[in-house]
Amino acid sequence: MRSVNDVVKVFREVEERHNALHLEISEVRVWLALRLHIYYEIAQKIGMLDRPHQAALSRIDKLKNSYSYIYNSLRHNPFLAKKSTLLIVPHSRKVLSNNVVIDIYTNDFINVRSDTTVLEKHDGHRHQVSLGRNAVAYDFFSVLSNAYSSVFKAPVSKEVQRTIKAIEDDIEDQFSVSIDLLGRMQKLASKFKVENYLVKKFLKKKSIQEIVLAVSYGHPVLIHAAKSLGIKVTEVQHGVINKYHLGYEFPTDSNFEHPFFPDELIVWQDMWKQAANFPIPPNCIFTRELQYFAMEKRKLEHVPKKTGTILCLSQGVNGERIAAYLEKNIQYLENYEIIFKLHPSEYNRWKSYLSLVNLSKYKNVKVISDNKESLHKMMKSAEYALGVFSTAMFEAYDYKCKLLVLELPGLEYMSFLLNSGEAKLVPIDSRLKLFLS
Repeated sequence: MRSVNDVVKVFREVEERHNALHLEISEVRVWLALRLHIYYEIAQKIGMLDRPHQAALSRIDKLKNSYSYIYNSLRHNPFLAKKSTLLIVPHSRKVLSNNVVIDIYTNDFINVRSDTTVLEKHDGHRHQVSLGRNAVAYDFFSVLSNAYSSVFKAPVSKEVQRTIKAIEDDIEDQFSVSIDLLGRMQKLASKFKVENYLVKKFLKKKSIQEIVLAVSYGHPVLIHAAKSLGIKVTEVQHGVINKYHLGYEFPTDSNFEHPFFPDELIVWQDMWKQAANFPIPPNCIFTRELQYFAMEKRKLEHVPKKTGTILCLSQGVNGERIAAYLEKNIQYLENYEIIFKLHPSEYNRWKSYLSLVNLSKYKNVKVISDNKESLHKMMKSAEYALGVFSTAMFEAYDYKCKLLVLELPGLEYMSFLLNSGEAKLVPIDSRLKLFLS
């Protein structure tokens, strides 16, 4: 199986050969907007990563999503929001804190100013609009732009078509997978134009002066529209950042300009400032401790470590493989308490993991498939944390867990902790008990 390091290296060579980062259709930098999605599709098709974060939608789920789109376009239409100077765009993943559903990354900013609008975006799988103060939904923009792009296709010159075909062929040569870039890029360009027009109208009408968001690479249109109006955009770190994350790693060429990247980036600790080649100057990257994490740590100061507890931190792209490894080792772990904490995206599909279903039958294994129990409390009490590159692994490190990184795709993300000796690399064909000491 190819490594993340190899795939990212070859992927970047492909885009450099074809100057793909500057590829435009109707003045939209289409490759740049789709870059991360294309990479993940390749990684999944070659079997390097499992499909992350979403189970397949049933017909009923699709109908519910369609209804949700339309309902929120009307009920939570952004043009009905009050005027605000600050726009918050939270992460789609929420947690329950003090009986309130919040996004832990942007919640601090929501409470800073009273003239704040919260813009929620459909995550493509399930839709939860936080019905808090002045909250609206992005759905209105999506519904209209999707409708337009399904009818009107952006014109593509012969030269650009040849370039796209050359990229498709190069991808097939390098990875032995076929990807339809032309159709996707053409649709994106059509969608982008309409969405950009609507978003700019909204930002101007509501007098927005600043935007704070959690996932910049999920909001190219919003960032582009804001920049064209001189509105400052700040991203708050929401997960692991490194040179393998193509939402943050870009060419070091000083002439490279990224129209979809925020003006400023707030990271949790100083070490993240050098984690990738960001397309913004170093003086635009700031450090700010995640207040939710700091608060949880203070609340759990009294919780002791429980010797012999292994906290398995699953994630959508590696969940089945982590479970399979653990199942092979379970016979040697009868004296250990094992907590298998699923990623929220896996809650509704973990029973499709045959190995995990088998593991759940053991008395010393507990599968956590909801948010009822505090993950932070689990990390505070666990002796070991086993996983690959989940953000929770870094949080477990802060809770003084002994980190065990499985030799699975994405382990490169943990190179900082592995190289410093703060984490142990566990070969996938090894006996786990040998690393428990």
